[in-house]
Amino acid sequence: RGPLISADPSRHFELRVVDPEDKSAINSRSFGQRISLFDKNNNRLLDLIFGRYDQELERSYVRHADESEVYTTTAFLYLEAHWLGWVKQQLIEHSFEDVIETQIQALADKPFQTTNIFALDNETNLWKCNGTPCHTPQVSSFLDFLLSVKLLNVLPLTDDTTAHLATVGFVFENNQVTDAPIKHLIKTRDGATYQYFISNPVRLKNRNVQFVVMTLTPGQKSSASYRYRCKHFAFIVDPEFLTVLNQLPADLLPAE
Repeated sequence: RGPLISADPSRHFELRVVDPEDKSAINSRSFGQRISLFDKNNNRLLDLIFGRYDQELERSYVRHADESEVYTTTAFLYLEAHWLGWVKQQLIEHSFEDVIETQIQALADKPFQTTNIFALDNETNLWKCNGTPCHTPQVSSFLDFLLSVKLLNVLPLTDDTTAHLATVGFVFENNQVTDAPIKHLIKTRDGATYQYFISNPVRLKNRNVQFVVMTLTPGQKSSASYRYRCKHFAFIVDPEFLTVLNQLPADLLPAE
């Protein structure tokens, strides 16, 4: 910690060390970045607000969240505050080689209205659709695409969020989804089962989007972070993912 710069709270705006949790603040450009650290018992160990970087001093401004005094520090801090900046953006943590079965419920206006089940035959190592051999290379490519989809945004599954999602076709019980217009299931070798629940299209910021809520039955490789994200979040994903999922390519169906 460097020398004291000011103990005057009125300078917090200028030095950009205003608490981002201060609801009375008018201009968000004055907000600093608040860093709080806790131990395993949820005791607060550190609570600092980092402000702007002064190029002339080659220092940043910093203060304790519960104190008015602002100091300089040699630390230059910029932290990505969005949830996506801290996590793997891939929706599923298992790789293609782990998948042994996927079930896809096609849209009702498609020629194939029943659920298509693609399962890997353990003896031949070839894929079958509803028990009939199908084009394995195309299925492999299709699954590889579905596993590599990236997140665009996340939504916490709170009462407010689930109430909104219920208007686009989701059915919830205790903030956990139990049904949706479109469903997609992936099973892996280690016992994990991912189940996508996909909403009806909804207009958002001048484009149609669909929400995805994913549940997870953990397998041996399922990490704690993926168990948490599947239980507590809904996702907005790359629209191409939903387009491919909804429009099952004809060359994935059983070979004649």
